[in-house]
Amino acid sequence: MQLVAEEIRLSNPSPEAGESIKVHVKIYNSGEALKNVWVFFYWVPELIFNNQQLKKYLNPEYEIHKEFFEEFNSNTQKTVTFDWTVKEGFKGLFVYAEIQGD
Repeated sequence: MQLVAEEIRLSNPSPEAGESIKVHVKIYNSGEALKNVWVFFYWVPELIFNNQQLKKYLNPEYEIHKEFFEEFNSNTQKTVTFDWTVKEGFKGLFVYAEIQGD
């Protein structure tokens, strides 16, 4: 799977805890066409530098949104927009995708 979060944009790039913001994410599929893809969005209280840190936050406590794409064609882009209330300690966001059934 070759999905890339090309752009993550916040309506306020320096939000305070408790503030409601809009999150805009552009996701590009540079690989083959995909079916039944879940894309999850997580917030983190630290900057992520390795897979060990990333795995620590792949849990419902840090999940802020998810989207399901029945089809995600090759060389196409999808934009996901959602509202989120910022958590105390927020430092960043990351995107994680998986194919349903894998």
